[in-house]
Amino acid sequence: MTATKCCFLIISSLLFFISNSASKESFDYHDRTCDSHDCFYGAVKSYGDCTFSQNKTSCNGLGCKFIGNSNIRLCINPSIISSQTMDELSKMILSSSVSIGSQQLCLYDDDDNVYDELCKKAGGPDSKCHPSSKKCVMTHEQYAKIDSIFEDDIKKNHKLSYELPYDYTNNILVVVDGTSTKGQFESDSYDAAKGGSYNMAENARWSDNGNWGNHPSNFYEDYRGAKYYWYGPDYSGRSVAAGSEVHGLVEGVVDVICEFIGNATMINGKYEVKDINIDLIGYSRGGYTIMEVGRKLDRDGCPLSVNKAQEKINIRFMGLYDPVSSIFECEDIFNCHAALMDGGMSDGGLYCDDEYYYDSNKMPTNVEHIAISYGDPVLGSRAYFNTCEDKKDNDKRSEEIKYEKFKTTHGGIGGTPLDGDYEQIKTYLQNDGWKGLWGLNRKIYGWIMDGVGDVSDYGVEMECTESMKSDMFIRKKANEYKLPIDATDKEYYGFPGCDGHLNE
Repeated sequence: MTATKCCFLIISSLLFFISNSASKESFDYHDRTCDSHDCFYGAVKSYGDCTFSQNKTSCNGLGCKFIGNSNIRLCINPSIISSQTMDELSKMILSSSVSIGSQQLCLYDDDDNVYDELCKKAGGPDSKCHPSSKKCVMTHEQYAKIDSIFEDDIKKNHKLSYELPYDYTNNILVVVDGTSTKGQFESDSYDAAKGGSYNMAENARWSDNGNWGNHPSNFYEDYRGAKYYWYGPDYSGRSVAAGSEVHGLVEGVVDVICEFIGNATMINGKYEVKDINIDLIGYSRGGYTIMEVGRKLDRDGCPLSVNKAQEKINIRFMGLYDPVSSIFECEDIFNCHAALMDGGMSDGGLYCDDEYYYDSNKMPTNVEHIAISYGDPVLGSRAYFNTCEDKKDNDKRSEEIKYEKFKTTHGGIGGTPLDGDYEQIKTYLQNDGWKGLWGLNRKIYGWIMDGVGDVSDYGVEMECTESMKSDMFIRKKANEYKLPIDATDKEYYGFPGCDGHLNE
């Protein structure tokens, strides 16, 4: 596979829990999460004088209650936590968890009261649980220290299990991020393979609330189900390389989904194929990749070994952040796929053949709900990209496809406002002063690139607010369609440089 799977978004914040005493116990480390009390039935334990009801649905005793998050559920008097040693906490948390993830640092009861003792033990007294992101906020150095503990304690001293989860959930999420996101999250050239080494970049997180530095990675982190994340294609300028990377990503994602379906329906036998909820998120070329995942599943389905009845594979939700198909790929000199720029040459897509043809700008037809955040072309950001949009088809399929356009840069749509081409757009296109040649630049660019026009009052406030709204739209639709993920509010977003500039 040409694209490398990223693991650090799963494990980077919690890993201090594994102590020397924990290594003496036999714990099962699975990458898995839950979205209901039933998921925790086999893992939830009671502590101190607290006891369960017979079916474990109530936690009884003086001061006792259920506390936890999407990965943990404990029946406990919360006051006990502050008196625990690190060894005791390690054993308690690991034996009551169904996942390892950063949300484990912050615990909440069913009334949303926060218990931040674990967060403070990890990062020190200045660390805190952010009420909106529900992440532990600490410094880059503290996160790096936790990563180091992961490498030294878990990786070296434990036999890890990375089997696909299948016995607790029928929800699976796959995220394929945008071009060059590996460079955004990693400060060097390590391969971020599952169980591999990496060195988190200093700007990988929003410093004021502990969230990751873009929208797709936060969607991944907050999803309560089986979940997998890939970086997008590495190089924005290498269209030919990007084409082969997209193809490799599609094949890898489909393999994971089909294995999940086989595990859930054949090995465990708990679900039928029609019960599997497949949710897909993609940004930029990663968005196009996700669209092609849908088409490959529609055309080929899953192998007989995991889908004996050859039932049709349907997708519950597809969330796309400004999907673009600016790639070029050739199987041989007679068979090429090209979509290098908006309005440029294009064929039917990577998985077209004589019996299965489609327009690559149209949305897949095997998806129940599609939500798309487009950058408004009037702004002129990355106007030369081949945006995957067929307005006529989107409007015709309005029951299944919902989309909105936002006046923020291509980077802003993906969660990095004020980055990318923001300065160029603000200075040379949306400026009627001398730097923009009194609007002449915009006029000329508008002749070349259809749809570019005048956006009055464009600046930091519009760029940041519209970036926030692009994600709120996707999250709201996902929540509306019953995905195991919460909608967001203004406090959830901590874009660098946007303080005081966000308006709902």
